[in-house]
Amino acid sequence: MEAIIEDGTEQKQTPVWLLELYGGEPSDYQKTELAGAEWWHWNSIAPPKISCHIHEDGGRLRLINCHQDDKGAFAWKFSLLVAEGQYVRAHGEAETLLQAAEAALAYTPDEMECGGVAWFREQGEAERWVGWVNGDCVLVCGGEKAYCWSRGCAEAEDLLMLCNSFRNEFSGGAATREEAMQAAIDAPNKLRELAAKFVLGKPVEEAYSRGVVDGREEMRSAIKATINCIRLLPSEKVKAKAA
Repeated sequence: MEAIIEDGTEQKQTPVWLLELYGGEPSDYQKTELAGAEWWHWNSIAPPKISCHIHEDGGRLRLINCHQDDKGAFAWKFSLLVAEGQYVRAHGEAETLLQAAEAALAYTPDEMECGGVAWFREQGEAERWVGWVNGDCVLVCGGEKAYCWSRGCAEAEDLLMLCNSFRNEFSGGAATREEAMQAAIDAPNKLRELAAKFVLGKPVEEAYSRGVVDGREEMRSAIKATINCIRLLPSEKVKAKAA
């Protein structure tokens, strides 16, 4: 249910649960306590919701909010800000606002360390772990007989495309979860091997020469762009192969 509140200039609908929580119409950023934590409400947010931010040791930040959905259930959302642009997310719902707040506050993703990287298990029945290496998002998913990994690396995708790969994803498989995690971490080393072979070596020089003869400007542009991408990789400079 919603109550219509007069503010002198316009009418706005405020959910009954929000009025009950604050004991009346809440003002912008007004704080209240629920489930042992401090929450605040922002009037311009739609649908109306309450939010809670909790700073953790190590610079992490828990971002939580709750609201009532169209069916009357109370939905909660959880985000763990690991670093800038790096989030671990979860969500759920409950019958009451208090239950939703308690569930959101209690949620903690499973975490493990492998290869010097913090890995977080994402919400869901399937085994799926996420981490970040040099700013790249790395994923490891469990299957019935093996694990697969992938790494979000634009430089790798550009290189694979240049090498006429039908699958430009930077990915692979491994027998165990730990092996898959380590493969994702070590992936740039494999990329450098590929770069030395296809980008900085003789094959690309020959391709460049053919492009000049055939007038294929796009080939020369692609080679130049890829070489620039390889230089941006967080690694030691790749040495060109001798002609």
